[in-house]
Amino acid sequence: MILNRYNKTPERPRVIICGTGQYGGLVAGALEDVGYQIVGAYNRAGARIGQDLGDASGFGRKFGVIVEDIEKADLRKTGADVAIVCQGNALRADIPTYKKVMEAGINVISLAMEAYYPWGSDPEAAEEIDAFARKHRVTFTGSGIHDMTRIWSGILACGQCSKITSVYHESLTDAAGQTKVLEQMPRDYAVGATVEDYWTRGFDKHRLWPVYTATLEHILTVLGYTVTEKGTKIEPVVWEEDLDSKMLNKVIPAGRVLGTRTIGYVKTKEGVVANVRTEGRICKEGEFDYTLWKVEGKPRSEMLIKRLDGDYTNAICLVGRVKDVIGAPPGIVLVSAYGPLQGPELVQRSRS
Repeated sequence: MILNRYNKTPERPRVIICGTGQYGGLVAGALEDVGYQIVGAYNRAGARIGQDLGDASGFGRKFGVIVEDIEKADLRKTGADVAIVCQGNALRADIPTYKKVMEAGINVISLAMEAYYPWGSDPEAAEEIDAFARKHRVTFTGSGIHDMTRIWSGILACGQCSKITSVYHESLTDAAGQTKVLEQMPRDYAVGATVEDYWTRGFDKHRLWPVYTATLEHILTVLGYTVTEKGTKIEPVVWEEDLDSKMLNKVIPAGRVLGTRTIGYVKTKEGVVANVRTEGRICKEGEFDYTLWKVEGKPRSEMLIKRLDGDYTNAICLVGRVKDVIGAPPGIVLVSAYGPLQGPELVQRSRS
């Protein structure tokens, strides 16, 4: 069921930002683009406390908002409608921040990849967050670049079919396009590591990668199927040729790791099987960031999306869900319950 959207939402919502790295600045810029109010910026204790949000995030200009220590701050004083949390990808790790925000009566939109479909990524954390949100009568939603380019594109690709026999999802995430901080490349994508080091350091057990299988589970569940089995295999992406990375300003030798590949599947009681194959890695010249859906059925369907500005897409999707979340019921609400995103101009027209 699609929720009633923008019901009694303010013209200029009041938003706070938790997490003031790269995406904190991008979200602030997107909030200004659509005319929403930034009424606070928060981070864990560290060097960014006391800085202007623009300086702390490396955005390149000031926002006139000073970063505060979230553990010491009184968030109720902000009068915020929504907090956009840009801290990490694991739900469990950010529960203290979520609770701090929600007990202040503020709704949450999280950039965490596990937040898109919490029940499929970390059911215990999902239960804790959902119960806390209901107790404090606020909404928790995960959004970002997967919102439209992965989840809603998958729903739309399947939605035009009268019968579905199988679903295939493929994507390439350009690590350089979505991660401007160079030290994150080896940390998050294992870029430049040896294959032996990849396995030794346990990159195949990184919490990030099973999220792509959870996306299949999310979409099939929304479409009314009953998931009975799922599985995920993680492996390094290795080429037999050198890759000259302009962003890293170095050559990654043949045989070294360029990133991570996820291969997953989901089976349903109704017989529909979905498979996913994704790569998050450094790209060579001429490649582009994309998502692809192929649906076998009647009729067959295929949808390709080129994600040309991945970092800003992440930010504007978070901001684009602000009014949805303000008007939503308490607890965890998935982006699939809101309907496809509408740009600010369409939102305004829908209210008039």
